[in-house]
Amino acid sequence: VMDLFCNTFMQDSYYIKQYPNEKERLETMRGAFANGIGFCIEQGYSFGVFENDKLVSFLLAFDYNKLKDESPNEFVKTFGGNSFSTILYADTLHAKIQELKGKTMFLLSIAVDEAYRRMGIASAMVDYIMDKYEEYNLVSDVSNEGSLEIYKKRGFEVEKIDEKYYLIVHEKSASKSTFSVENEIRLIIPQAYNFKKAHTV
Repeated sequence: VMDLFCNTFMQDSYYIKQYPNEKERLETMRGAFANGIGFCIEQGYSFGVFENDKLVSFLLAFDYNKLKDESPNEFVKTFGGNSFSTILYADTLHAKIQELKGKTMFLLSIAVDEAYRRMGIASAMVDYIMDKYEEYNLVSDVSNEGSLEIYKKRGFEVEKIDEKYYLIVHEKSASKSTFSVENEIRLIIPQAYNFKKAHTV
């Protein structure tokens, strides 16, 4: 999971700006995000798409209010409480989330191996999480402008909250996705892929 995470986000402009040196950026990303990734896998929500035994995509998420109330130290680390990333838009982000009613799930990361992009896998991951956890508001901060259309098509509100970041919000009372997910995500992605909990790796 960590390898795919780093391979996916190493060239993100936000992280490049923080750490121009690639080796230093890789080492720092591994250290800074290990806790958050581990928390999602062990106590949050973690799903992976596999081709044979190869992990080609994953989605990591957590219950925002539960993390805040029960694990405040981890909450601080997740939202910029480390040397790697001080989130300048944190106040705006948290204020927007506090306005939501009911339970809120924060989408920490969706990653797809470069060789498997533009196959609808990321879209399928979002459809799956919307269908399986429809009782939750879904929220994330997104830096990849190219992925915003995935969320807009599914009724997410999109708001620019920083030079490079967008807040995406799907309230549980909003219209459900027009995309249908029956039982498992593998029903709407190529049959060669298997979908399962990431912690089984």
